[in-house]
Amino acid sequence: MSRFYYALFADKTETLKSELLLNMKGLHSSRPFTTIASRLLLGFIAIALLPAIIISSVSVISSLSHSRKQIVNQLESVATLKEAEIGTWLDCLSRFIPTLTAGPGAEAKLNILLTQEQESANIKNDLRERFRLMIEHSLLFEEILLLDSNGKVILSTERVREGHILKNQTFFRQGLTGRYFQPPIYSPTFRRMIVIAAIPVMDKEGQSVGVIAGQASISTLNEIMNERTGLGESGETYLVGANYAIITKGYPDSETEESGKIVYVRTEGTKKAIEDRVNGSGLFQGHRGKPIIGVYRWIPELQMALLAEQAQSEAFQDTYYMLGINIIIAVISVLFAFAFSLSITRNISNPLANLVDITRQITSGDREIRVPVIRNDEIGILAHTFNNMVENIQKTETEILYLQQLLQNITDSMPSALITLDTEGRVLTWNPEAETLTGQSAEKIQGQSLWSPVILLKCSKFSLIS
Repeated sequence: MSRFYYALFADKTETLKSELLLNMKGLHSSRPFTTIASRLLLGFIAIALLPAIIISSVSVISSLSHSRKQIVNQLESVATLKEAEIGTWLDCLSRFIPTLTAGPGAEAKLNILLTQEQESANIKNDLRERFRLMIEHSLLFEEILLLDSNGKVILSTERVREGHILKNQTFFRQGLTGRYFQPPIYSPTFRRMIVIAAIPVMDKEGQSVGVIAGQASISTLNEIMNERTGLGESGETYLVGANYAIITKGYPDSETEESGKIVYVRTEGTKKAIEDRVNGSGLFQGHRGKPIIGVYRWIPELQMALLAEQAQSEAFQDTYYMLGINIIIAVISVLFAFAFSLSITRNISNPLANLVDITRQITSGDREIRVPVIRNDEIGILAHTFNNMVENIQKTETEILYLQQLLQNITDSMPSALITLDTEGRVLTWNPEAETLTGQSAEKIQGQSLWSPVILLKCSKFSLIS
């Protein structure tokens, strides 16, 4: 009785090739930043870019802080100087008024005009001429007025003002009780911005019988504010009253005083100075609507705010210039870093990409190709090791093919039928003796399950040996 022999054979070569191909597929991906080249390039650029950004940022912030401190100090110096000049001017006004009643017979003549019912033309003319000469000599006041206890102008260096009643004026009411300085205001009576200093005129009993006042224009304040030393091209200083009205001529409307137009300035600086009565500095929108760096001061003697400002575009001009230079340097550095990184990346990634391509060719069946070994670094060692691996695979395949051929010759020459199966029971080998006994050719049977009805029917008369 013929016997059938069953054997299992696993093709190790095909398994090895499949695993190699699967591993090499993982070396290539179309997703961004997953290849070695892209990651290396990104890393090198980041290494070059991050320090440039950090250094530039720190430099700009430090430069801005230093520039701001320097500009604030400059504006503080300007404001301090102008405040001192204003204080000197006010002190001169206050000191000048008492001199009007000094001198031989001056006080007696004033009392005669204020207490006698009948006026003396000679006394008025003498006093008017005295006051006029004092005005010309001091250049502080533009007009001197003498008012009686009812507020009537008894004497003035401007004769058109004599006879006017000014009893409702603040300087008159306050002047009856003591020395008074009226801050700059727009006076409808005088039709311009004025400053008035007043003192009471006393009789022999020490009773107030009238007021002598000096009226000065704010031209001196305008001159002080319009002095631009230390302010640059865009800098300016100006005074703002407690009602936020601009006081000094020329900012922001040069026709304010002449036209009688009142311009109000409500900025962060004026609000803090007027409402909080404090001194300070900061970055805020100026009265012209442009960003400025400013210093503000509250002047209690004038009851108004002094502001010194400069446009930020000019104040930080040097800083912006340095920022531009830093950006240019950063861009150039990044370009050099990109070129250098690209060179290094290609030096590393190109051999690896070549290795991937050669691996694909090997898995496609070309066993003769090899990776060129032209370097002595780790990549050269990898290429040499890879070539050794391919040679070992090629040697293993040759041995396996020899064994397969030897096995094929043995099975073909066996006097008994021999069948080999895979792990799932499908026919792999169907030798010539099996064809003779069953009448079925190997081409027809190979790949079918041993347990199919056709094969079982043909093999039912034989004994199976496991």
